Amino acid sequence: AVKLWGVPLITGGYYPFNSAIFRDYNAAYLLDPAAGVLERDVYYKNILLAFGEYFPFGERFPKLYLWFPQVSNFKRGTNQNPFSLRDGTKLGVTICYEAIVPSFYRKVVSNGVQAVVNLTNDSWFGPTSEPYQHAALSVFRAIETRVPLFRVTNTGISFTVDLMGRMSETTPVYAEGVINNVVPIPKEPPLTPYVLFGDWFVIVCILIALSLVFSKHVALLVRSGHRRSSP
Repeated sequence: AVKLWGVPLITGGYYPFNSAIFRDYNAAYLLDPAAGVLERDVYYKNILLAFGEYFPFGERFPKLYLWFPQVSNFKRGTNQNPFSLRDGTKLGVTICYEAIVPSFYRKVVSNGVQAVVNLTNDSWFGPTSEPYQHAALSVFRAIETRVPLFRVTNTGISFTVDLMGRMSETTPVYAEGVINNVVPIPKEPPLTPYVLFGDWFVIVCILIALSLVFSKHVALLVRSGHRRSSP
């Protein structure tokens, strides 16, 4: 299909890894119509889901995977290298709930990407409220970084978000759907306070709020003391 239509495709899959303990990476691939798959265009999921994609301490106790074969044994990726399209556009990639972790999403955006693609599998949770909650949380990442987001899921909910935080139409849950939407991709996305300073901005805001509450409380105590000491 990629060669037939002459357009690149980003898709998910496993990536073989030779190890006695870990079998594969949970990966995303950039398929190019001419070059196919290049090593630099493979992303390995960094943040794995405990008890779903790996066992905590599984390296030390490998028999856990024999006792609980339903738990995958993926290896953790370490790179956040963007995918580069032929026109020079750089795309950051996140897999599943990596898109709702602010600090990690900031690392992906800080690599100079112009948009982020999120590949998600929410079939784990069935027909519950989780797909809706997961989708809603990912929108905040696009807003706080001012970088367009393309969210693609195998069970819904798929959509796009532009750098102003405006969502496109969405696909339904557990039903086939297609979104035909044009999202402007900025050459240089604006640097937001969160991209520049990360969680320090939040920490400073919390400290300021606490200091205001503390100073107000001290002022009330001083006034109360003056009233008691007055004849």
